[in-house]
Amino acid sequence: MITYEWADSWHEEPEVVALLDESARFDAEQGFSATPPQLDPGPAGHARHRELVAWMSPEVGSVTPGRRCAVAFARVSIGGDGDGVLELLVHPEFRSLGVGTLLAEELGFVVGEQGWAGTGATSLRTWARGSHPAAERMGRRFGAEVERSVWRIVRPGKAHDRLPVDSFGITVEPAGAEREKLARVSTAWLAPVDKNDDAELLVAKDKEGAVVGFVALNLPGAPGSEGPRLGTIRTLGLAPGADEHAARATLLSHAVDHLTEAGAREVDMLVNAVGDDLVRTCRVLGFHHDQTDLCFRVPLRNA
Repeated sequence: MITYEWADSWHEEPEVVALLDESARFDAEQGFSATPPQLDPGPAGHARHRELVAWMSPEVGSVTPGRRCAVAFARVSIGGDGDGVLELLVHPEFRSLGVGTLLAEELGFVVGEQGWAGTGATSLRTWARGSHPAAERMGRRFGAEVERSVWRIVRPGKAHDRLPVDSFGITVEPAGAEREKLARVSTAWLAPVDKNDDAELLVAKDKEGAVVGFVALNLPGAPGSEGPRLGTIRTLGLAPGADEHAARATLLSHAVDHLTEAGAREVDMLVNAVGDDLVRTCRVLGFHHDQTDLCFRVPLRNA
């Protein structure tokens, strides 16, 4: 028998921590990313999370005798506008048994007075990381449509590909005191920065000293990186009116150098699959496609 419960912070419970860790290890071994796509900043005006855990009773399944087992975890991030982003994980030992499908059928697709499933969400989208086949099957079963496609691209740290950026007259340096200013203006650039985030920021300035863009980086071994030798370009932000080609090429070149000098054996980044200019620049820098993440719009109806 499977039951489920909603709360605000299930992810802190030991059983759930174990489920998340085991799922991350299993998905990494299968080639699926354990890191949410950073190109989706989450709901506008983010307000709160709601978390669900599905439990298997002691009488069913491969569990410790006499104890229930956490078999699935879901988190919904709900914005002030009612837009929700759903993440769902099923314990590897219980996959392909219909657990996710059962949960979806139990929760339904109706928006009531308190939103979907009482979470406050009035619309819902979810990600399939690495084109995960189970997520795609569920999407087709319940009529979800692909709304967005994101590529994870990677570059070996030893690659020697470079761009001739010296002629652009753009300088790149650590953000330093610019971090708080970037936190204020970056949302309008569609690349929000949290001033309290631990990401390393590099800022680009033109010949007049005006900020034309920035990159946020996870150094190898930093919190949020998937391994001790992986460096990640988390966010690329370009100021409105800037020479986008010059700023983009210069920032990415410096970001790659910064990460490899910090010991990264591989650099990765998430890009929109339809972002031709960005993809072209990254290819010249030695990046290649690794996996595709798909964003599904979940069909909801009013009660």
